[in-house]
Amino acid sequence: YISDPMFEIECDNPLLAAETLKQCDAVIEASIFGNTVHIVAADDTTAKTIVADCIAQHGITVKRFDRILPSLEDVFVHLIERESHDAA
Repeated sequence: YISDPMFEIECDNPLLAAETLKQCDAVIEASIFGNTVHIVAADDTTAKTIVADCIAQHGITVKRFDRILPSLEDVFVHLIERESHDAA
């Protein structure tokens, strides 16, 4: 289960956005889902501003940024990421 807020970001370069967001302090986790990026954010109220600023610094244009409910696939990826992180 994912208890932190999750967002879906549609942008012009999802691969670069995901890699950039993994380094952003406001982001706990970032994964590519098709042509979008799903992120788990540390804080619901400031995430949108901080994340948008973070990827804008890399010349990435955000087309859509929405809060979403985690899908079964999101939960699976979250568990795999957490297990991988714990093993490292």
